Amino acid sequence: MYGKELVNAVLRDGPDAPVSVQLKAALRLTSAMTLEPDRVAASVAAMRAIGMSDQKIRDTVDVCFVFNTIDRLADSFSFALPGEESHDKAAQILLKRGYVMPGILAR
Repeated sequence: MYGKELVNAVLRDGPDAPVSVQLKAALRLTSAMTLEPDRVAASVAAMRAIGMSDQKIRDTVDVCFVFNTIDRLADSFSFALPGEESHDKAAQILLKRGYVMPGILAR
């Protein structure tokens, strides 16, 4: 399963989608950060228990931070949703440069 089919499975099933163990753990962390902050520490511990590096955990946190911030701003200011073509273009840019915001979280 690849591409849009995989994206739809993740959107529909979250960590129960047919993805790697590492991605399941990352999805659980992002869910905890968004909906159940008291479970963040346990989610991070679970990621470490399956051998995920601190860098991969931080990358997960960075992605969640950026998306949650944008989502809250979009809801607050009633942003119009871009079309599928815009989403695809933005995804390609994020895949190329990553999710770290330039100048703010530079490493």
